[in-house]
Amino acid sequence: MVACGSDPKPFETDAFADEIDEILDDELSDEISEAEIRCPIDDWQDIVEDSFEQLSDEDLVRDALRTNDTSAAFEFDGGDYLDCSFFDADESLGAGLFFLEAPRDADDYAEEFAGDDARVDIDETNEYRGGRFRHVCVEFSDDDITPYCQVEWLNDDVLIGLYIFGEDADRIDTELLETGFRPQLDAVMAQFTT
Repeated sequence: MVACGSDPKPFETDAFADEIDEILDDELSDEISEAEIRCPIDDWQDIVEDSFEQLSDEDLVRDALRTNDTSAAFEFDGGDYLDCSFFDADESLGAGLFFLEAPRDADDYAEEFAGDDARVDIDETNEYRGGRFRHVCVEFSDDDITPYCQVEWLNDDVLIGLYIFGEDADRIDTELLETGFRPQLDAVMAQFTT
């Protein structure tokens, strides 16, 4: 029985981390830096859409969730990752989930991923189920590069993020996005709990 006001028990994330690692090992190699995959999260499209439900009046959100969907594994020097996302053909608009084994330094990872010409704003927010939420928003000095914002949850094993990119992505209310993502994170983790 959980006492009133206490936090739910921490997520068990070992199996999720193992699944990420196995997919990356199977799909990527010295010769292959990007590969289409089956997303390891069942019904990931519904999870993304439900996470954004409180922001569904935003044009950017509505448009992003009407684009094509795909799942892929990507090689990245800072840490390879999986991505299950909606995005349009010219990659100027999209939303989705990404997963990786927890980086040694999450701030360094976010900055390295964004690149040298980016301004990266990182806000640690709430602890939750053995990990913590962070809000990361990235803008670029080059107007031709699309800005993005994401809500991340990470612990010592994994980092899972929910993101949106497109013009005005930096105006998305990440507090509302975190609120929407929290129950969906429970649903994601439940798929990897024995």
